[in-house]
Amino acid sequence: MSPPPTPPPSDPPVSPRDDAEYFTGGVTASPPATPTSVPTLSLEIPIPSILQPGGSSRPASPLRSPSSPSSTKAVAEIPTVSALELSYSAIDQPDVEPENKIAWCRDVVYLLGRHSSLDPDAGAAKLTDASLMALVQTAASMFDGLAATCPEAQYLRATIAASGAVPRIVQHNRQQAFRDFEASAKAGFHQAWFNLGREYETFGDLGHARDCFGRGVAFGVTDCLYRMGVAHLLGQLDLPQNIPSGLALLARAATNATLYTPQPAYAYALLLLGESGLAEIPASSFNVILPPSTSPHDEAKVHLERAAFFHYPPAQYKLGFAYEFAQYPWPYDPMMSVEWYIQSGTMEAEMALSKWFLCGAEGAFDKDEGLAWVFAEKAADKGLVSAEFAMGYYCEVGVAGKKDLEKAISWYNKAATHGSEEAKGRLQALNLPTPSVLTRSEHETLTGEKLVRKRTTAKMVSDARGNTYPTTTRRPSRRVLENIRKETIIEGVYPMTPPKTPSPPPTSPTLLAAPQMPGRKRYSLVDPGFNSASEAPARSPSPRPPGRRASERNNTGDSSASGASERYEPPRKSSGPQTFAEMGIGSTTMTVPEDKSDCLIM
Repeated sequence: MSPPPTPPPSDPPVSPRDDAEYFTGGVTASPPATPTSVPTLSLEIPIPSILQPGGSSRPASPLRSPSSPSSTKAVAEIPTVSALELSYSAIDQPDVEPENKIAWCRDVVYLLGRHSSLDPDAGAAKLTDASLMALVQTAASMFDGLAATCPEAQYLRATIAASGAVPRIVQHNRQQAFRDFEASAKAGFHQAWFNLGREYETFGDLGHARDCFGRGVAFGVTDCLYRMGVAHLLGQLDLPQNIPSGLALLARAATNATLYTPQPAYAYALLLLGESGLAEIPASSFNVILPPSTSPHDEAKVHLERAAFFHYPPAQYKLGFAYEFAQYPWPYDPMMSVEWYIQSGTMEAEMALSKWFLCGAEGAFDKDEGLAWVFAEKAADKGLVSAEFAMGYYCEVGVAGKKDLEKAISWYNKAATHGSEEAKGRLQALNLPTPSVLTRSEHETLTGEKLVRKRTTAKMVSDARGNTYPTTTRRPSRRVLENIRKETIIEGVYPMTPPKTPSPPPTSPTLLAAPQMPGRKRYSLVDPGFNSASEAPARSPSPRPPGRRASERNNTGDSSASGASERYEPPRKSSGPQTFAEMGIGSTTMTVPEDKSDCLIM
């Protein structure tokens, strides 16, 4: 297999002794648009003053003004199909500046990235929205025409070509994508350096990978800051481990997180919370980069909420969990928990919503078994094993309807096939000569002793800290729940039988917990946490353009190959870290406190 093209002679090689300059992050002067050499960087560890958001080389979207977590909205505005369709007539005019046309194309690619992976070789998108496909076709034609003079147009074309997302519109061609990324980076669109670095790293050419990522760091490219921060933190890319430099770079990447690259803020928040799986990082390591009089937990709150604001599903799930169980420094707040779970949209969040509605929350909303069923079924249909078990349990007990042992056994069989030991236990119980069926009264006892108790405990902890409830001024909970029901009815999945309990909000808060029966296996309804491997894996930032859904990116670096590009072959997928976990940020999983005596997660 031929290696990726090497930098042409016009680009001076970088000696190993210069590598350290890339990773400290402090550029001493404004970089030129097209560098002829690697900019000189400060050798000092960055301090809080450099942790300010850098400027963007991208024009603002014509559809919306830039938003930030400091706005009053819970999440940033994102483009929609209808808005893009409405704005097209204004964009498709001969006197419109190319920058505005590219901003429109960028929004289309962002929207495509929310519906399908744009990672290299991800394959054809399974789009059912004909309007979105038409927009993609229009955008592809537009940035293809602009590619000769606009480096970001080359980048957008390369992103789609590398992914193979819409092969009928943009041919899947990794070789041509590499050439476009290279040309885009050299012409001044610095984000493309990350894509080049990733290609070299995947192929195993760590020297050129460091070169590309390093150039990206010099220009403040968030994905490159993030990648080099992880590399320093863990001693990757043939670099010695340097925890202070790694944390400084990660802090800078987190601060620079945007709608297009929210993941660094989430990763850094997990580090601050001590939930990254990297136990060898001492808490004192954060002292040099934290703002004065700021604790790691308070700083984590800022960055986690920033990632959630920018629509990063694992961060939104984490906030839902934090408000549900009053994880410090978040207070207990059932409605905030529900709203963040709704925003997340992951199957784990859907299962968490099912458990909220299974019991309700005193002072916020009553239980609604119809919604409990809807969200569990959604998660089960996506393959979440605990949700498959929950559907079996709901059918066995008669949640949101009559008992149906045939359906219960069918769901338990699915869960058992996917490794659920608890489902196997229920199957054995139901296949006895005299089936041992869970009763409704046992179900009420189980939910009261576990789900409700855990949330009651969370409220007590929150109250003891002096947190007020509710924590924010927001829409009335009744209206929120009515909107949720309307959405599920529109989707055609809300059970048409009325819920067992009406849904007006009562007055004082309790919470949810899980169950326990004397002489019988106990069933914990404790949330298993966000299983990134199963639905939205947090990946290393990859070449998707503005707007990838779960792991977005920014890029920069320099390693080139003009004519030599002809010899490029797609790199081996097995080389280099391909996922967030492989890069060493050990988990996008949120470990949820659970009763160790319980054997079942539902």
